[in-house]
Amino acid sequence: MTRDGRHVVIGTLGRLGAVLMLVAGLLGPLAAQSQTPVRKYSGAPMDLDLQGADLRMVLASLADMGDDPGMMLANFRDQVEPQLRGLGVALDWHMSVLPPVSGWTSSTVLELFRLLQEATLNAARHSGTDRVRVDVLPIGGGGVRVMVSDRGRGGAVDRPGGYGLAGMRRRAALIGGQILIDSDSSGTRVILDLPRHLG
Repeated sequence: MTRDGRHVVIGTLGRLGAVLMLVAGLLGPLAAQSQTPVRKYSGAPMDLDLQGADLRMVLASLADMGDDPGMMLANFRDQVEPQLRGLGVALDWHMSVLPPVSGWTSSTVLELFRLLQEATLNAARHSGTDRVRVDVLPIGGGGVRVMVSDRGRGGAVDRPGGYGLAGMRRRAALIGGQILIDSDSSGTRVILDLPRHLG
């Protein structure tokens, strides 16, 4: 996608996101007063806040950060921190000065964001912790390591359906990274190593 095309897409999605958040603001009080949940055409309950957060994550992945993984990951932090706060979980973010990582596209950035979103929200929802930590640091060979950890109950396991841990491994493979998931009674750690050049 060209730079001009990317700006057009971002602008269009941004306006759509604003409309979605406006609808969420209007329907939220009505849904709270009603005994019948607001539903999608499929009959499943609609979570407009979640849809809005998801759209903002897509928009964030389209921002052109060049080869700067620090700016890219700071952009992710700005998107996920409000989601964690909404679940009553604090985010501890620690990022060192990072080397450049080349080979990014909007699709690989989105896969990275989805992977890290899955790791952080899984910790918030299932570990019993009130705090999730993210460490970002350089590693040998000019790569970057991102570690999401918690001090919850542990016990993270693969489940059928292509989501959760299996989904994170699939996304790591798609972007050319290596992932280690370690979970025991001291908590869960998701460690993602990115090479200096993706693809």
